[in-house]
Amino acid sequence: MNIRRLAHVLHKTFDSAFPTALVALDMEKAFNTLSWEYLWEVMRRMGIGPIFLSWVRLLYTAPGQESAWER
Repeated sequence: MNIRRLAHVLHKTFDSAFPTALVALDMEKAFNTLSWEYLWEVMRRMGIGPIFLSWVRLLYTAPGQESAWER
């Protein structure tokens, strides 16, 4: 995500009453030797909810994809 797009998203978020979350995950180098299943289990035990965890899994099954929603 580039800085200009991030600034736009933040501006839109502050101007609306719609609850928004911005998540940036970059585990390309930090976890390239770690078992993904182990990481998912650690996240689950840390209290990461199943919906968020499923989104993280989805993002890492198709690297390079980017998603954005605006209402």
